[in-house]
Formats: sequence, C-alpha cells, structure tokens
Amino acid sequence: CTPLASPPSCRVGDSCMRIHPVPSPNAVGSGNAQLYVEIGSRETQFGGSKAADASGLGGGLNNMLMNVAQLLHDSCGGGRHGNTTLVLPQLTSGWRFFKASQPGSRIKESVEFGDVFDAAAFAQRVAPCRVAEVAPVGVAVQEAAVVGINRQWPYEAWLPLVYGALAPSRKLQPAVAQMVRRAAAGGGPRWAAVHLRIERDWWVISGFCTARRFPHRRCYPPSEVASLTAASRLRRNVSGVVLIYAADNVARSGPEVRPEQFGARVLSLPSAPESTGH
Repeated sequence: CTPLASPPSCRVGDSCMRIHPVPSPNAVGSGNAQLYVEIGSRETQFGGSKAADASGLGGGLNNMLMNVAQLLHDSCGGGRHGNTTLVLPQLTSGWRFFKASQPGSRIKESVEFGDVFDAAAFAQRVAPCRVAEVAPVGVAVQEAAVVGINRQWPYEAWLPLVYGALAPSRKLQPAVAQMVRRAAAGGGPRWAAVHLRIERDWWVISGFCTARRFPHRRCYPPSEVASLTAASRLRRNVSGVVLIYAADNVARSGPEVRPEQFGARVLSLPSAPESTGH
C-alpha cells in the first residue's frame, strides 16, 4: 500500500495509510500535523479476517488487552507508527463476552473501549503516549495491523503499562462493586483471588498442556495451584479465597475443582452470563 491509498483492510506487515493531514491544535508551526492510527476494519488478534460487519479486536479480554499493548508500542514506542495517537479499538464480545450470543455467529457485536474501561483514565495513565476514543474528522489516519499472539510475541514489556492504566467504566462500576462485595462476604476482609486456567480453550484447544510442546510448563491443575499458593496465602494472612474461572466453559476432560483444598472460606464468582449483561 502507498500513502493516499484507501484499501479496505491491511494485512500484517503492510504499511497502509489514509492521509488527510490537518494542523494539530498542539502542533508547533503550521506545517506540523498530528497523525492518528487505528486498526483496519477486518483485523483480529490473529492477524486474519473476520465477518465484514464486525469491527474491533476479537478473542478473550486479556488477548485484546495484549493487542492494545502491541498497538500502543507501534504508535508510541518507536514502532511502525511511531509518534502517533492510537485510536482505542473496539472490543468484540467473542464467545460469551460482554453481550448475549447471536445465533449462528461466533463474532459478536462490538462495544466501545470506553464502555468496558474508563477511557479518560486510561489516556491519563499511559501518557506521554497518546490515545483517543475517536479520530477527529479530517486528521491523518494510518491503518495499523494486529500482530498475532504466539510464543515469539515481543511486546511483554508494554503489558504493565496497559494493565496499570485500566479501571472499570462507569457502566461497569456497579457490576464490579457487586462482585467485590460478594467476594468480601464469602472470603472475608482479606480475600485473595486465584485464577485457575482450566477452561477448555486453554486446557484442550490451545495445546498449551501438551507435554514437551513448550519449553516452559503452562498448565497446573487446581490441586497443585492450591499447594503452590498455600505459603503465600498464609504469609499474607488471607481470610479466604475467591476462585476465578469460567465454570460454564471448563473442559470435561480437564481437572476437578475441589474448593476445600484452598481452605475453609472459598467461593467462586459467577460467570458473566448468569451475573451481568456486560
């Protein structure tokens, strides 16, 4: 692709641009223009295409946040779109994320980044990197490609910045507060969250648990997680444990969850479909 071209989408590795420069309000001198970068309308976390009527990132929520870290690197960290403003991508619901499933479709309706997270707080916390929810009409816009997530994915250093900048949106704050109250009621005032990676997409579909496939072990059954975290929970005087996993998506062939292995006060928060429309 060449400057001034307007392709419908960009493949990973392309440098596609739609340029309509206007002076930035913060520019020094009339010849400067602020560039904005946004993902192509058919990009996904895997670098492939998806339904033509879907826009935004796809996959699990953490995968989408990893995509944001990569896009932030590219727009702010001297990457392929260095010194530009990242237009925060929409987040698609994937499988049972955010919204009720649509019959016959695994790609669900997109939601704005600001519907899930506090976009203004995110922008303040990632500064001096620049982000925006939308690009102003008439500014220069580059199309960014999403890099597939695999074991060679090189953007880990940007994850703390992204994770540390997140806060629930105003829409989600009541649901988050409800979950916190439920955790405190069941786990006590010093409850600890333990994330079990035992859903079928991780335990079975991904192949991460296949012996000798990866140089580092990635799969731990709940009984071993309980043992590995016991000393840390004791040292921190934890009053109870909140187990976090998608109980409605656990592989039948996967390990058994025995809450009593984590202590006397243990509870699991409900999965999204039974707790909130978000």
